[in-house]
Amino acid sequence: MKSDDRAPLPQAPTEPEAPVALNRRQALARLGLAAGTAYAAPTLLSLTEAKAQGGPPWGRPSRPTEPTEPKKKS
Repeated sequence: MKSDDRAPLPQAPTEPEAPVALNRRQALARLGLAAGTAYAAPTLLSLTEAKAQGGPPWGRPSRPTEPTEPKKKS
């Protein structure tokens, strides 16, 4: 295999890239996205499989009781 057959290796950039300046609209959009993510994160991270499945919040239902005779009025 000749050395000319190999693909050239990628070179690291020699100069650091200049930071991109944000205009006001872009900065506010990023701030809103960050605030929305921070607001929703606790809810999304606290969901577990048991909570996601649903069901009655009070637990298991009780057994039905036997019917009784109505009381007679005296």
